[in-house]
Amino acid sequence: MRALAPPLAVRTTAALGAGLLLAPLLALAIAGGVSNLGAAVGSNAVQQALWLTAWTSTIATVLAVATGVALAYVAERARGGWATVAGLVSELPLVVPPVVVGLGLLLAFGRNGLLGGALDAAGLRLTFTSAAVVIAQASVALPLVVLAVRAGLASTDPTAELAADALGASAWERFRWATLPSLRSAILLGAALGWGRAAGEFGATLTFAGSLPGSTRTLPLEVFNELQDQPRQAAAAALLQLLVAGLVLVAARRLRGRIS
Repeated sequence: MRALAPPLAVRTTAALGAGLLLAPLLALAIAGGVSNLGAAVGSNAVQQALWLTAWTSTIATVLAVATGVALAYVAERARGGWATVAGLVSELPLVVPPVVVGLGLLLAFGRNGLLGGALDAAGLRLTFTSAAVVIAQASVALPLVVLAVRAGLASTDPTAELAADALGASAWERFRWATLPSLRSAILLGAALGWGRAAGEFGATLTFAGSLPGSTRTLPLEVFNELQDQPRQAAAAALLQLLVAGLVLVAARRLRGRIS
Protein backbone atom coordinates (compact mmCIF):
# COMPACT_ATOMS: atom_id res chain seq x y z
CA MET A 1 0.00 0.00 0.00
CA ARG A 2 1.45 3.35 -1.08
CA ALA A 3 2.23 5.75 1.76
CA LEU A 4 0.71 9.21 1.36
CA ALA A 5 2.91 12.26 1.89
CA PRO A 6 2.01 14.42 4.91
CA PRO A 7 0.71 17.95 4.20
CA LEU A 8 3.13 20.89 4.09
CA ALA A 9 1.91 22.31 7.43
CA VAL A 10 2.66 18.99 9.17
CA ARG A 11 6.10 18.74 7.57
CA THR A 12 6.90 22.32 8.59
CA THR A 13 5.86 21.68 12.18
CA ALA A 14 7.88 18.46 12.18
CA ALA A 15 10.92 20.40 10.96
CA LEU A 16 10.52 22.84 13.86
CA GLY A 17 10.35 19.94 16.32
CA ALA A 18 13.40 18.31 14.76
CA GLY A 19 15.29 21.61 15.00
CA LEU A 20 14.41 21.91 18.67
CA LEU A 21 15.91 18.46 19.26
CA LEU A 22 18.90 18.75 16.94
CA ALA A 23 20.12 22.21 17.98
CA PRO A 24 21.47 21.13 21.40
CA LEU A 25 22.98 17.98 19.89
CA LEU A 26 24.80 20.03 17.26
CA ALA A 27 25.98 22.48 19.93
CA LEU A 28 27.37 19.58 21.98
CA ALA A 29 29.21 18.18 18.96
CA ILE A 30 30.77 21.59 18.21
CA ALA A 31 31.65 22.41 21.82
CA GLY A 32 32.91 18.91 22.58
CA GLY A 33 35.00 18.55 19.45
CA VAL A 34 37.16 15.59 18.49
CA SER A 35 40.26 16.87 20.32
CA ASN A 36 38.33 17.62 23.49
CA LEU A 37 36.65 14.23 23.28
CA GLY A 38 40.05 12.54 23.19
CA ALA A 39 41.15 14.52 26.23
CA ALA A 40 37.94 13.62 28.07
CA VAL A 41 38.36 9.92 27.33
CA GLY A 42 41.94 10.13 28.59
CA SER A 43 40.89 11.83 31.82
CA ASN A 44 41.13 9.58 34.87
CA ALA A 45 37.94 11.07 36.34
CA VAL A 46 35.96 10.41 33.15
CA GLN A 47 37.36 6.89 32.85
CA GLN A 48 36.34 6.15 36.44
CA ALA A 49 32.88 7.57 35.85
CA LEU A 50 32.48 5.68 32.56
CA TRP A 51 33.50 2.36 34.10
CA LEU A 52 31.23 2.92 37.10
CA THR A 53 28.35 3.80 34.78
CA ALA A 54 28.93 0.70 32.65
CA TRP A 55 28.90 -1.89 35.42
CA THR A 56 26.22 -0.32 37.62
CA SER A 57 23.92 0.14 34.60
CA THR A 58 24.45 -3.50 33.63
CA ILE A 59 23.55 -4.79 37.10
CA ALA A 60 20.61 -2.37 37.28
CA THR A 61 19.36 -3.63 33.91
CA VAL A 62 19.55 -7.25 35.04
CA LEU A 63 17.52 -6.30 38.13
CA ALA A 64 15.03 -4.29 36.06
CA VAL A 65 14.56 -7.14 33.56
CA ALA A 66 14.13 -9.79 36.27
CA THR A 67 11.42 -7.78 38.02
CA GLY A 68 10.05 -5.99 34.96
CA VAL A 69 9.13 -9.14 33.04
CA ALA A 70 7.15 -10.37 36.05
CA LEU A 71 5.43 -7.00 36.50
CA ALA A 72 4.57 -6.78 32.80
CA TYR A 73 3.13 -10.31 32.81
CA VAL A 74 0.94 -9.58 35.85
CA ALA A 75 -0.17 -6.22 34.42
CA GLU A 76 -1.06 -7.77 31.06
CA ARG A 77 -2.41 -11.20 32.05
CA ALA A 78 -3.78 -10.92 35.61
CA ARG A 79 -7.32 -9.84 36.30
CA GLY A 80 -8.77 -7.27 38.66
CA GLY A 81 -6.80 -5.14 41.09
CA TRP A 82 -3.48 -6.95 40.71
CA ALA A 83 -3.18 -5.94 37.06
CA THR A 84 -4.09 -2.32 37.84
CA VAL A 85 -1.63 -2.04 40.72
CA ALA A 86 1.19 -3.67 38.74
CA GLY A 87 0.60 -1.31 35.81
CA LEU A 88 0.43 1.86 37.92
CA VAL A 89 3.44 1.03 40.11
CA SER A 90 5.64 0.17 37.14
CA GLU A 91 4.68 3.24 35.11
CA LEU A 92 4.74 5.84 37.89
CA PRO A 93 8.49 6.61 37.61
CA LEU A 94 7.89 7.68 34.01
CA VAL A 95 5.85 10.69 35.09
CA VAL A 96 7.57 11.48 38.40
CA PRO A 97 10.76 13.63 38.35
CA PRO A 98 13.87 11.49 38.99
CA VAL A 99 14.82 13.65 41.98
CA VAL A 100 11.47 12.67 43.56
CA VAL A 101 12.28 9.00 42.91
CA GLY A 102 15.65 9.53 44.59
CA LEU A 103 14.06 11.25 47.58
CA GLY A 104 11.60 8.39 47.92
CA LEU A 105 14.47 5.90 47.89
CA LEU A 106 16.29 7.95 50.52
CA LEU A 107 13.21 8.07 52.76
CA ALA A 108 12.68 4.33 52.31
CA PHE A 109 16.22 2.95 52.53
CA GLY A 110 18.20 5.75 54.20
CA ARG A 111 19.59 5.41 57.72
CA ASN A 112 16.60 7.27 59.16
CA GLY A 113 14.20 5.96 56.52
CA LEU A 114 11.26 3.61 56.67
CA LEU A 115 13.45 0.49 56.39
CA GLY A 116 16.67 2.11 57.60
CA GLY A 117 16.55 0.60 61.07
CA ALA A 118 16.08 -2.93 59.76
CA LEU A 119 18.89 -2.48 57.25
CA ASP A 120 21.22 -1.11 59.93
CA ALA A 121 20.42 -4.07 62.16
CA ALA A 122 21.35 -6.40 59.31
CA GLY A 123 24.62 -4.50 58.78
CA LEU A 124 23.54 -3.07 55.43
CA ARG A 125 24.15 0.54 54.44
CA LEU A 126 22.84 1.55 51.04
CA THR A 127 22.91 5.34 50.88
CA PHE A 128 25.93 6.95 49.21
CA THR A 129 27.27 3.60 47.97
CA SER A 130 27.53 1.94 44.57
CA ALA A 131 24.58 -0.24 45.59
CA ALA A 132 22.49 2.93 45.88
CA VAL A 133 23.51 3.85 42.32
CA VAL A 134 22.29 0.46 41.09
CA ILE A 135 18.96 0.80 42.92
CA ALA A 136 18.40 4.33 41.60
CA GLN A 137 19.23 3.25 38.05
CA ALA A 138 17.02 0.16 38.26
CA SER A 139 14.11 2.28 39.52
CA VAL A 140 14.13 4.47 36.41
CA ALA A 141 14.98 1.65 33.96
CA LEU A 142 12.21 -0.67 35.16
CA PRO A 143 9.26 1.18 33.50
CA LEU A 144 10.89 0.94 30.07
CA VAL A 145 11.37 -2.80 30.47
CA VAL A 146 7.73 -3.18 31.52
CA LEU A 147 6.44 -1.14 28.56
CA ALA A 148 8.52 -3.15 26.06
CA VAL A 149 7.47 -6.52 27.48
CA ARG A 150 3.81 -5.49 27.70
CA ALA A 151 3.94 -4.49 24.04
CA GLY A 152 5.46 -7.89 23.25
CA LEU A 153 2.74 -9.69 25.22
CA ALA A 154 0.00 -7.70 23.50
CA SER A 155 1.30 -8.66 20.05
CA THR A 156 2.11 -12.31 20.85
CA ASP A 157 -0.09 -15.08 19.53
CA PRO A 158 -1.46 -16.88 22.62
CA THR A 159 -1.74 -20.22 20.78
CA ALA A 160 1.35 -21.71 22.45
CA GLU A 161 0.13 -20.71 25.92
CA LEU A 162 -3.33 -22.15 25.26
CA ALA A 163 -1.83 -25.37 23.93
CA ALA A 164 0.40 -25.73 26.99
CA ASP A 165 -2.59 -25.16 29.24
CA ALA A 166 -4.64 -27.75 27.36
CA LEU A 167 -1.82 -30.27 27.78
CA GLY A 168 -1.93 -29.83 31.54
CA ALA A 169 1.12 -27.63 32.05
CA SER A 170 1.34 -25.76 35.34
CA ALA A 171 1.20 -21.97 35.41
CA TRP A 172 5.00 -21.82 35.83
CA GLU A 173 5.63 -24.34 33.03
CA ARG A 174 3.30 -22.42 30.74
CA PHE A 175 5.11 -19.16 31.52
CA ARG A 176 8.60 -20.69 31.28
CA TRP A 177 8.22 -22.76 28.11
CA ALA A 178 5.43 -21.06 26.14
CA THR A 179 5.47 -17.36 27.07
CA LEU A 180 9.10 -16.42 27.68
CA PRO A 181 10.53 -17.76 24.37
CA SER A 182 8.05 -15.61 22.42
CA LEU A 183 9.13 -12.51 24.36
CA ARG A 184 12.87 -12.73 23.72
CA SER A 185 12.99 -9.75 21.32
CA ALA A 186 10.73 -7.66 23.58
CA ILE A 187 12.89 -8.44 26.61
CA LEU A 188 16.06 -7.54 24.71
CA LEU A 189 14.44 -4.29 23.58
CA GLY A 190 13.45 -3.47 27.16
CA ALA A 191 16.97 -4.32 28.33
CA ALA A 192 18.54 -2.03 25.71
CA LEU A 193 16.24 0.88 26.53
CA GLY A 194 16.59 0.22 30.26
CA TRP A 195 20.38 0.15 30.07
CA GLY A 196 20.42 3.43 28.17
CA ARG A 197 18.08 5.03 30.70
CA ALA A 198 20.14 3.70 33.63
CA ALA A 199 23.39 4.99 32.08
CA GLY A 200 21.86 8.45 31.70
CA GLU A 201 20.29 8.66 35.16
CA PHE A 202 21.14 11.79 37.15
CA GLY A 203 18.52 13.09 39.61
CA ALA A 204 17.67 9.90 41.51
CA THR A 205 21.34 8.91 41.68
CA LEU A 206 22.47 12.28 43.02
CA THR A 207 19.72 12.37 45.65
CA PHE A 208 20.07 8.79 46.88
CA ALA A 209 23.73 7.96 46.19
CA GLY A 210 25.48 11.32 46.12
CA SER A 211 28.43 12.17 43.87
CA LEU A 212 31.51 10.49 45.34
CA PRO A 213 34.41 9.99 42.88
CA GLY A 214 35.04 6.32 42.15
CA SER A 215 32.02 4.99 44.02
CA THR A 216 28.84 6.91 43.06
CA ARG A 217 29.87 9.55 40.50
CA THR A 218 28.56 8.18 37.22
CA LEU A 219 29.20 9.82 33.84
CA PRO A 220 26.18 12.19 33.99
CA LEU A 221 27.30 13.33 37.45
CA GLU A 222 30.85 13.78 36.16
CA VAL A 223 29.52 15.99 33.35
CA PHE A 224 27.69 18.14 35.91
CA ASN A 225 30.77 18.29 38.17
CA GLU A 226 33.09 19.39 35.35
CA LEU A 227 30.59 21.96 34.14
CA GLN A 228 31.47 24.11 37.16
CA ASP A 229 35.14 24.63 36.22
CA GLN A 230 35.84 22.99 32.84
CA PRO A 231 32.89 23.59 30.50
CA ARG A 232 34.72 22.32 27.40
CA GLN A 233 35.70 19.08 29.12
CA ALA A 234 32.11 18.81 30.37
CA ALA A 235 30.85 19.21 26.80
CA ALA A 236 33.26 16.50 25.64
CA ALA A 237 32.13 14.12 28.40
CA ALA A 238 28.51 14.90 27.48
CA LEU A 239 29.32 14.13 23.85
CA LEU A 240 30.72 10.77 24.99
CA GLN A 241 27.45 10.12 26.84
CA LEU A 242 25.57 11.08 23.69
CA LEU A 243 27.56 8.59 21.59
CA VAL A 244 26.80 5.80 24.06
CA ALA A 245 23.10 6.70 24.00
CA GLY A 246 23.16 6.72 20.19
CA LEU A 247 24.56 3.19 20.09
CA VAL A 248 21.86 2.04 22.51
CA LEU A 249 19.14 3.59 20.33
CA VAL A 250 20.49 1.92 17.19
CA ALA A 251 20.35 -1.45 18.97
CA ALA A 252 16.85 -0.69 20.27
CA ARG A 253 15.55 0.22 16.81
CA ARG A 254 16.81 -3.07 15.41
CA LEU A 255 15.14 -5.02 18.20
CA ARG A 256 11.91 -3.03 17.80
CA GLY A 257 11.87 -4.08 14.13
CA ARG A 258 11.97 -7.74 15.18
CA ILE A 259 8.94 -7.29 17.44
CA SER A 260 6.84 -5.57 14.78
